[in-house]
Amino acid sequence: MKDPDVVRSRLDAGHELFKARMAAEKGEPFTGWRHDVLLDHEINYKHKALADGRHALELNRWASWKPGDGRILRRLRAACAPSVSGNLLTHRYGGPNPLQVADTAAIRGLETAAFEFMTGDKDIGERFDDFAEYLREHHLGSDWRFVSYLAFLATNGAVFTVPPSKFDALVQYYGIDERIAGRVEWTRYKVLEDLAEALRRFLVSYGDADPIQLQSYMWVVASQIDKTPEPPATTPFEVDFEEELRGRLNAAAKRERNGLRGEQFVLEQEQSLLRTAGRDDLAARVRLSARDHPNCGYDVTSFQLDGRERHIEVKTTGDETTAERGFWLSENERRVGEADPLWEVVRVRNIESSARSESLGNVVWALPDGWALSPSSWFVGAT
Repeated sequence: MKDPDVVRSRLDAGHELFKARMAAEKGEPFTGWRHDVLLDHEINYKHKALADGRHALELNRWASWKPGDGRILRRLRAACAPSVSGNLLTHRYGGPNPLQVADTAAIRGLETAAFEFMTGDKDIGERFDDFAEYLREHHLGSDWRFVSYLAFLATNGAVFTVPPSKFDALVQYYGIDERIAGRVEWTRYKVLEDLAEALRRFLVSYGDADPIQLQSYMWVVASQIDKTPEPPATTPFEVDFEEELRGRLNAAAKRERNGLRGEQFVLEQEQSLLRTAGRDDLAARVRLSARDHPNCGYDVTSFQLDGRERHIEVKTTGDETTAERGFWLSENERRVGEADPLWEVVRVRNIESSARSESLGNVVWALPDGWALSPSSWFVGAT
């Protein structure tokens, strides 16, 4: 953190934001952790999710189950269901990507890794990192919300859940020169744990707070942080066009770089999946179609296990926050999707840190719930 005076001022300012939020709904000042607004909006549902999630997991039975028979995976899916986990997980794209595995080898590997994570004898930090690394190595998507939610259940609430972008803003507000969003690892979680301990000491006059109460406090402060931009300067309007050009070229290069990295990620993932399924012959035929045919309307040609082609249009973003805003589809891609039954969109998120992918299917034919396809530009030319 910064010097003690700055830290103290940030703690005081954050607490003022928190108290204002607590008083806003019912007009009751915050005097302790039993405050109605905090209980109703934050604490009670987390305790319910913890109890329901641990009940759904049936951890006491895992030792008698054989990894690979699917029972551990079914219990994980039950614990991650929206009706159990509530808003502690993101369900917009159909639930955590790692739980969508289907072939026997992948199920066995995931169940073995999950067993060690949820019931192992190692320190929780080691188990956390081991599980996150397994997800990365097997291209399953090492996601902060998913891994921290399972750690929350495994430790009976001692580890709290992590919304990374929200908590990134929080640590910056408190003057901590660290970043949470990105690679899922215990050292980053420890930044939040240390902040929670500092807040626990700061708030001791309200009683000794537990991890769920502290996470709830941190979430409220993060939600209340003033994001109003600074007022515009009154100096005359000037533009350094050389600097502007460099900025635009750098931004364009970054988009192209991330796009190509996403295509590489999907191509290699498709090859790996086919090899794992025993189809080395098909894996050898996966190719980057856009390299030889830039206007074909998709990026990667892959295959179903029965040999049918898949025409994959890859849409890549650098982080989760940008991914939530949707993606651009060219008119050529839309027309190909409309006419080609083999065409689909694969979404790659977090390509700059812990990449994960998910097929959205043919979004021209059928969009995911809550999504819309809208025209984005017009061509002006001679008739």
